[in-house]
Amino acid sequence: MRSTILASLLATASALTPEAGKSPDGVAYNSTIIPALGFNTQGYFGLNVQSGDVILDFKFTGVSRSNGGPFHYRIHKNPVSGKDCATAGGIFDPYGYGKSCRTSLNNTEKNKDKVENCAVGDVSGHVDYINIDADYNNNGGFPDAFLSLDPNSKSFVGNRALVISNGKEQRVACGTLMCVKGCDAKSGHGSNSTSSGTPNGSNNSTSAHSTANTPGLPGASSTPGSGPATSSNPGSQLSASFGALIIAFAAVLL
Repeated sequence: MRSTILASLLATASALTPEAGKSPDGVAYNSTIIPALGFNTQGYFGLNVQSGDVILDFKFTGVSRSNGGPFHYRIHKNPVSGKDCATAGGIFDPYGYGKSCRTSLNNTEKNKDKVENCAVGDVSGHVDYINIDADYNNNGGFPDAFLSLDPNSKSFVGNRALVISNGKEQRVACGTLMCVKGCDAKSGHGSNSTSSGTPNGSNNSTSAHSTANTPGLPGASSTPGSGPATSSNPGSQLSASFGALIIAFAAVLL
């Protein structure tokens, strides 16, 4: 009985997405986001490293509430192939226990997820989803601690697809993140070019972790696209402290 409880507690202690750590300075990845067939959402999404932190920089159009919002932007496992957003696969989740953190369509705050419970690739889950009246969203200049541009990191997001999904979880636009600065084969980044063409948005699923329910937006920010949602317990600190507490409790049981 005690061994069963111990195993359960240890599994719970580890089930948090860790922060990625530092990335090499001078590296940048960009993606031209092109609308899927039948949709008009498009734009630009970039990542660059400043003082070891991965900084977001993006501009999307066609993201108003009246156009199908709220919108989510996530990094998926694969690059886009054959202009088909479905080929991006599920949300990038290298640790296997993250999930897609989504908000309910009626904009309520119940069932909010902590950023540490989101998959690595769930950028809008870490930062903020887009739920605005305007048709465009221009944002950036803030970090996402869960993304890495270090090819040796398990959380490396280079050469993967950025997918925008609407409120119905239809993939409305996508593009592959390509290295544009600090690229060389020796570093592991390689040299790439930007994707082009019109992707196919026929696949309505964004992740193997997606469910029929749409839980709330993680963090405390209430202004869509305004910057990172705050968390009183950053992923790495929370994981370490919570894990230590669980292990101590398990020792008492033994």
